[in-house]
Amino acid sequence: MNDYNFPKEYYLELTNNDNLLIRVVINKSRIDFSHEVDIVFKESKKIYHHVGREYGHEDERESLDQAVIKATKFLAGLIH
Repeated sequence: MNDYNFPKEYYLELTNNDNLLIRVVINKSRIDFSHEVDIVFKESKKIYHHVGREYGHEDERESLDQAVIKATKFLAGLIH
């Protein structure tokens, strides 16, 4: 995989919120993949809340899956 394809940004819609999105940024280093998860404003893409980041994933898919899990847990914590 070519390192020039990174970082990659993914946006996830939030249910019942027309102003915010979840942004996941996947990056690749020489040895592993990492992700960063933020809640951003839909229009400007400016950060509303930084959810977190993790390093040490073996591949891009694992990093993306873990980012979605992190975002889901964060949002579930807001409901309770």
